[in-house]
Amino acid sequence: MSEFEPDPYSEKAEEYLQEIIAGIPARTRAHNRRQKIKKFFSWTIFSVGLTLFTGAIAYSFTYLPPRVSILGVEVGGLLPPQAYEKVLPQVQEQTNLPVLINGKAGSVEFDADTLGIEFSLPKTIQAASKNPFTHLFSLIAPVSIDPAIEIDEEKFKAALAPMVRELTVPPQNARLITDDGDIEIYPHATGQEINWTRSFENVKKSWLKKESSVSLALIPTDPAITDEKIALTAKQVEKILSTPVQIVVADKSVSLSRKELANALLLTNQQDETKITVNENYLWKYLNKVFPNFDQPTSNAYFDVIDDLPVMVSGNIEMRITPSKFASEFEKALFDSKDRTVNLSSYAVLPELANQGVEDLGIVEKISEYRQLFPEAEYRTINVTTAANYLEGKILLPGEIFSMNDTIKQRTAENGYVLGLRIENGRFVEDLGGGVSIITSATWVAAFYAGLEAIEQRAHSIWIPRYSEGLEATVMWGSLDLKFKNTLDSAILIKTKVEPDAVVVTFYGKKKYDRVTAEVSDRFGVTPYRTVYSSAKNCIPQEGTPGFGVNVTRKLIKNSTVVQEDIYRTNYRVGNEVICGPNPNKKKPEEDVVIDVDLIKAID
Repeated sequence: MSEFEPDPYSEKAEEYLQEIIAGIPARTRAHNRRQKIKKFFSWTIFSVGLTLFTGAIAYSFTYLPPRVSILGVEVGGLLPPQAYEKVLPQVQEQTNLPVLINGKAGSVEFDADTLGIEFSLPKTIQAASKNPFTHLFSLIAPVSIDPAIEIDEEKFKAALAPMVRELTVPPQNARLITDDGDIEIYPHATGQEINWTRSFENVKKSWLKKESSVSLALIPTDPAITDEKIALTAKQVEKILSTPVQIVVADKSVSLSRKELANALLLTNQQDETKITVNENYLWKYLNKVFPNFDQPTSNAYFDVIDDLPVMVSGNIEMRITPSKFASEFEKALFDSKDRTVNLSSYAVLPELANQGVEDLGIVEKISEYRQLFPEAEYRTINVTTAANYLEGKILLPGEIFSMNDTIKQRTAENGYVLGLRIENGRFVEDLGGGVSIITSATWVAAFYAGLEAIEQRAHSIWIPRYSEGLEATVMWGSLDLKFKNTLDSAILIKTKVEPDAVVVTFYGKKKYDRVTAEVSDRFGVTPYRTVYSSAKNCIPQEGTPGFGVNVTRKLIKNSTVVQEDIYRTNYRVGNEVICGPNPNKKKPEEDVVIDVDLIKAID
């Protein structure tokens, strides 16, 4: 086939295509034309809108929208600086308006600055000029721009604190009490509190309107424990009281009646529930009441310490059980629906009990403790142990003044003391009782941290490194004593423990302060020691210590507040270094040197 000859296949394809086109209905072709027209107009409208919107944005970066006003002042079409100059003079009076807050007794005026409220004209103008939608809406109708008002929330709340206290009412939980076995329910009460978010918005809307007051937004608050919850608790209590609880000690037993069980219950609201526990104090009193003379002869009272808690056993039965442990055992039986028996036979032992109950003296917890180290020496251990035995178990009643000399007795052989070293008139001497200052210092530091009042207390004349600077004490029979007063509301029990290289003194009673701190100042008035040489036969070599003053500040803290502050000032003398032998720096032999008064290392 030549290139000019017609292609039969092409001709056939064209004929076939014409047949297909001819077969398409005219309606379909018209529909396609309409769709194309709609698309064209849609894109045209979108393009015009986009152009207008873009133009509005571009315009908004330069001029304020037309037909807009700020606090009644027309600023449409102005540049932001022009609007600022026009609005500012006219709104001065409005921005100086007081803020009227409705309180319980009526409206109260507040200065805007006092409440931390401020009108920002620049931000108001900026909000109008930078919003393209404002430009578009202002073409349709006048637009009033909301003033930009800022509130310092913390300052606002602080200024309204008295009013808030008047307006807010805390919700009251439903309560349940058991009075002599009768169950009584006190219904809950709904409270109200401030909705600060809504209150801030209300103030912003009303402030710049003359003679317009605003109320703080109040919302109801429900209690955590409602009547429905307390009703369920009442059912539990009724079940507990319906069956007696029996206490067994050896071959004796007693059953608690419904009334006694009710008094033994402790109902406390905790978060969103009423917790049912036992009244430890009531149960301990009841136990001492029902077993006053159990199987043992009368004997003197004494205190014991169990799990670091003081326990005074009274009557003729010593119950080797703490109040908390007894309460725990009782509570187990109380909530056991099958076996409601408290068997204390394993806790019954033979020692003596006093007529005075546990709570009478108020000795219920550890108040303070101090551990004083000392270099091991036979005479120190003996004398410290002897003094500790005299101090052990000492009870100091409220208001009573403690005397160390009276308690540990005169240091004589008859009283159990042996010879040791101490200082007398600036010289080391051998005497009975050397070393008792160790337990004296431990006792004073324990009294210091218990918050007791010092009546007579003196530190060593020179500083001995084993003692805390300014926080130590010494005694001398007939001339120097350690005395302090029990200023607590409870009695104090003193317990001692002697270790090979330390003595521990512990005070028990009832704490008066949450915390007691000691702050030791830097040394002041420091005087360096000298080095002296001695060829005396009784020369004892000693390390030197400087003389200095130091202040110890004690702070007594209750409920995170320092309720009392005491300053204890101590001045230590110089303790010269003593070297036994001739002075190597001198050619001529020097005379014997008397040992200085402040030799330190081997003293008491």
